[in-house]
Amino acid sequence: MKPRLFVDSWKRIERAIAHGEAFKAEWERVINPESYTTSISVNSDWTQGAIKAVTNVAPENDMALELGEFFYQLRAALDAVVYQVSVMEQGCEPPAHEDRVEFPICHTPKGFDRNPINTDPFPQQARDWLETIQPYNTAKTVGTKYPTLNRRLEILHNCARKDRHRRLHMVAAVPTAIDWEFTITGPG
Repeated sequence: MKPRLFVDSWKRIERAIAHGEAFKAEWERVINPESYTTSISVNSDWTQGAIKAVTNVAPENDMALELGEFFYQLRAALDAVVYQVSVMEQGCEPPAHEDRVEFPICHTPKGFDRNPINTDPFPQQARDWLETIQPYNTAKTVGTKYPTLNRRLEILHNCARKDRHRRLHMVAAVPTAIDWEFTITGPG
């Protein structure tokens, strides 16, 4: 039986899927209209009023953590691919510069050039492809089968990087109450 290639990457992808599903389930629970009690109040002369929505449920999972782990696991899956290719190319584990071997996602050619794949044994065809899909090379992917890959890698990298030190802020706050006030005016 042949060994399965990129086992660590596949495990990371499976973890990312689990975190993505947990985030989705929690998000759907929180935005469900049945999760809120809505009330309308109007003053006696009908000139002012308020609509109030209060949540009936508390989040079960930390959505920011789930989303952050989703991005982190996807980023780690890419890093594991480059690590495994380095091991295969160099014929030893760990490969040279093991603590710096990562899937390059760079904003400048200089950043890409500093990546170990450019100094350690690494397949030239893979290196060339990795350079083509860098965020700074977006123009090179126009008209290819990877026209948006550059931007997606940049988003993935930024979201995973932000998660290393703090929670992602895009969902760190969940509304627990929403109030609207309105004024009714006459015609005209």
